[in-house]
Amino acid sequence: MVGRGARVLWTAQLVALIMYPARRDRAAAGGLDAGRKMQRVLDEHHAALRAILQRDALVAEARAEVREMRAANEGRYTGNASGASRSAR
Repeated sequence: MVGRGARVLWTAQLVALIMYPARRDRAAAGGLDAGRKMQRVLDEHHAALRAILQRDALVAEARAEVREMRAANEGRYTGNASGASRSAR
């Protein structure tokens, strides 16, 4: 019985030695795939964030132009009555 138990143990070790590299390789491949997916997600996030920041900058620029235009129309006499007429606003 001792000889047979040793033989089973030896075959179990052989199977483990054969299977371990295959499991390791599958795990490594899965890790690489997960890494690629994560990089793709981060790239998409970066692109979306960049687009949002560009739109935000355009809105800020447009608001600044509107403020400048409004400020140009507000002179010393804007809205004051002068005789029979009233200055435009």
